[in-house]
Amino acid sequence: MRNVENHTFIDRFFHSQFELVELNNVQERDANTLYTFLNNLHTTGDRLKEGFSCDIKSYPEFKILRLIRNYFHHVGDVKEIRLLVLVGENVLVSHNEHLLIPLEVFAKSVKSFIDNNTFPEHHKLYKKKKAFIDKEMDSISEMWDYTKDLLANLDAFSNKPILKLDGVDYELGFDMYKFVYNITNIIADKCRGIDELKIKNVIIDLDKNYTTKYNIEKRDMWCLSDCVPVTTTKGFVFPKTIELSEGATKMDKFDPTHLPIVDQKTGNVVEIDATKMNNSELAYSAFMQFKDAYKKKRIDVEKGRIHKDSIIVFADSPAGHCRLTYGLINRKSKKNIIASVAFAQTDSYNGLHCFDVSYCTEVKFRGKGYATQVIRKSIDEMKKGFTNTGLNEVYLEMKVDRTNIASTRVAKKFANTPVSENSKSVLVYYVLVKID
Repeated sequence: MRNVENHTFIDRFFHSQFELVELNNVQERDANTLYTFLNNLHTTGDRLKEGFSCDIKSYPEFKILRLIRNYFHHVGDVKEIRLLVLVGENVLVSHNEHLLIPLEVFAKSVKSFIDNNTFPEHHKLYKKKKAFIDKEMDSISEMWDYTKDLLANLDAFSNKPILKLDGVDYELGFDMYKFVYNITNIIADKCRGIDELKIKNVIIDLDKNYTTKYNIEKRDMWCLSDCVPVTTTKGFVFPKTIELSEGATKMDKFDPTHLPIVDQKTGNVVEIDATKMNNSELAYSAFMQFKDAYKKKRIDVEKGRIHKDSIIVFADSPAGHCRLTYGLINRKSKKNIIASVAFAQTDSYNGLHCFDVSYCTEVKFRGKGYATQVIRKSIDEMKKGFTNTGLNEVYLEMKVDRTNIASTRVAKKFANTPVSENSKSVLVYYVLVKID
């Protein structure tokens, strides 16, 4: 057996991680602390692969931090900002620390990676390198919600993006804490599974919480629609008004009152004014948009964790609000969505987080119980996804047009009577979901 003092790269990695993250080590950190950690992470990835055939480089957390490390390698050290998380009322956050760098730095890290791997279209490596870039960006999207927004506004975000929040200018920030925390737990578990590393004192002495069981999920915060924070270099800010700062580079904006949808006859994208549509029309428009985007692979979806063969899920955050859209897949074709349900975060109900429910079934499949099926299975998936988030119960709000007898029948399978009447034309049902 080799001496336990071998493989000191593991000692260096965990020492630099402790120095970077542990609150007790704040006074010991300097301008090189972050760069030292990133370099040690890079070395650890190489050594684990070469010496033990152990791969950590395929994890999205590693890829995100590698982008930053490679950028730092060329431009010099960038000091991180260390803050405790400030949370507002009715906000749940999975961790209590920030590890911030300017969003500009992360944007430049991504831009540098893309520029270094981009070839002219006539070059023989063009397709291969483009596929590589797309694959890496897709991987990052598995742990960071805003990859597409970043890519769409890469030049703007690379030019010190500043927003005016409640009249005060704030530079946007990028929080690395989750990625540092998760990759450290991944490495800890990998080392415990390797005979030559698990006997090292640094691994033996690790706290039992250093394990992927406690890793932070992609969506690490839950809040109400009226208290959505903006991540800045000064931490979370909970603004009532958000404006583009004077002189700042213009960024693409999303208007939540308009739903882009593909006209099935012309194939063109049209704008529909959501404020003039009833609930049935809204649900159908959303369903057709989701179905078309899935069929044409315009969105990245994941298989359900419980109902892997029949449910897919797409998560996004329009206007900063969490939305989970589930699709029920046609068993025969495995390519088409025949019913869907979307859970969109809305105002709290009875002091608990609440999600507005919108469901729809393809016209030719209606009357066969698919709406009920997709809702039941999606609730299973939602409960699974919310495990270990701190949420014990949530409400689902089902708004049904009085004239829509089929949808009312579905709603009554989950809540016997409407709790309140939103208007003369709409019934509102509330369903309490207990997280296992």
